[in-house]
Amino acid sequence: MIFFKRAVSPFILAIFLSPMCASAQKIATQGTSIDAAFIEAKKQKKLILVDFFTDWCLVCHRMQEEVIEQPEMQAFLNPKFVSVHLNGDNFASMDIADAIGGIDAYPTYVVLNEKGMVVGKMVGYYAQEPLLSQLSTFIYQDQAVKKRELAQKQANKPKKKKA
Repeated sequence: MIFFKRAVSPFILAIFLSPMCASAQKIATQGTSIDAAFIEAKKQKKLILVDFFTDWCLVCHRMQEEVIEQPEMQAFLNPKFVSVHLNGDNFASMDIADAIGGIDAYPTYVVLNEKGMVVGKMVGYYAQEPLLSQLSTFIYQDQAVKKRELAQKQANKPKKKKA
């Protein structure tokens, strides 16, 4: 529930990911590489859900099978997120993990907005309902920040004087 304000440049992430784009896998139907995820997120006005996993992490595989791949979860994720599945054993993935504040355990799910700002981070196994609740909170936080930024922009616009 903490809102992180650390920004990650999509360009920097794209540089780190170029050698590993072929190994990105699906979480949701729009699964993609991180550089393509930023393009899609901007175009579709979605958040980015980055899943950091490892091949040896049993909890990662269990969560993928029991929670993420379930039809109810896919129905929630697909319209709201561009999803990226990154193997933490890959050096390029670790560079990305470092750029967004580090990964202490697996699985770790990081929600980014289309500008590369970290909206939220979840570590460990989540059953479906707690995961849906936490992701909904992140969506709400992102929308609140966007509304606040829009209000500030409008408040800072020079007012036209009436003649």
